[in-house]
Amino acid sequence: MSLFAICLLLAVVALAPVAWYLLKRGADPFNPMVFLGGLAFVSTDRRLLFNPGPALDFMPASAYKTYLYIAIASLLALYAGWAVWKYRHPVTRVVPARSLAEYRRQYDPVRLLIAGMFLGVLSLGAFVVSHGRYRLTGYIRDLMSLNLPAAVLIMQAIILDTSLLWAGVVGLGAAMARSVFLFFSYGSRGQTASVAALVAVPYLIKQSRPLKPVLVAIAVLVGLVMLTLTRSRVVLSEGLAQNRVGAVILAVESMFNGHHRSYTAGSDTVVGAAEVQAVQALHNWGYGGGFLWDVVTVFPPHEWFPNKGYWQTQWGNGPAPDHSFLSSIHKATGVPVPPGSGQPGFGQIFVQYGWFFPLFWFALGYVLHYCYSAAIFGRRLNYQAFMVIIYLSALYLVTQGPKPATFVFIFAFFPALLAYRWSRLDLSDPLAQRSRPRPIY
Repeated sequence: MSLFAICLLLAVVALAPVAWYLLKRGADPFNPMVFLGGLAFVSTDRRLLFNPGPALDFMPASAYKTYLYIAIASLLALYAGWAVWKYRHPVTRVVPARSLAEYRRQYDPVRLLIAGMFLGVLSLGAFVVSHGRYRLTGYIRDLMSLNLPAAVLIMQAIILDTSLLWAGVVGLGAAMARSVFLFFSYGSRGQTASVAALVAVPYLIKQSRPLKPVLVAIAVLVGLVMLTLTRSRVVLSEGLAQNRVGAVILAVESMFNGHHRSYTAGSDTVVGAAEVQAVQALHNWGYGGGFLWDVVTVFPPHEWFPNKGYWQTQWGNGPAPDHSFLSSIHKATGVPVPPGSGQPGFGQIFVQYGWFFPLFWFALGYVLHYCYSAAIFGRRLNYQAFMVIIYLSALYLVTQGPKPATFVFIFAFFPALLAYRWSRLDLSDPLAQRSRPRPIY
């Protein structure tokens, strides 16, 4: 098959859940397959489909064909894992819609607010203390990631008890200060995505959905912003705009007028394809645990272990030449991937698991359906928060790789888990026990 034909095939596979949502009445926009399919198309397929020229300057078409086949197989395995969970849990009943009063009997809104404000203050304090101090210990810097669970907890507390509104607004200000600041000062895509993910919180807890035209318009707007934030940094540095909003508008215009069609070796598509080629040439596979080891080696204090960067694998972010994914790629392919580039998930999972990579995506689809069902059909408040966290973790997984996704998960999921345990009032949930939910959309 030609490169264009494979790009079309990937587009069909990736956008099938999106088309299902658009065409099927009552389809759920919060289905993770819709989000992951659309994300896969935008990050992996879009540039090769519409503008393959710059990518072909770095590697031949055969390299991208292999990468696209891997992406297609990964998505199909993801969908299969989702379908198998549904098949193995054929329960026809779902938990009846819960009232806010029922949620209040299960969780104390005041405790949810206190937990959220505590995490929000920790996040803001870490941001203030560490801003501009890039060598400050990660034990302080990484606390900034607590802002996502903090915001979710506070929003849920406000919805459950409107008397907490003003205190909640203060807490949200503390939790979201970093995200807002980094949007305007740097154009951070991750922080922008974390704010966008919060839109789902009130709809999940109230068991409603936004109107389809409204949601599609919001999704397109957020997508355009996310796609142009990197370009907006260049626009601002060249003095073509006065602020971030103006820079994003100019960057969006350049997408449609053809004035900005080039991209570098740091593009997700180029890096992912280069990773696949490099690991097959060097045989430095991760054997399933490489990225987990790279995560573990980050935690020893730098002050006590100044050479811990040398503990990283050849696909880590340590010093060149033996502990850096940039060196591995350049050694095997010659592609000059710039520092600061991410390691796209489809390529990195292949690096870690080799030709067993579909098993990872199958397991992910299976687990995603479990969490989704508990949140949507089981009407469980804590799993609704976990779903928001999963959305952001999945974004990092596909675009930046499993290591950033793991850090997001660690600093968001586990603090949220502890907060819900502390805030729980009614440990019994007879409705959820009688009926394990089955997807009906």
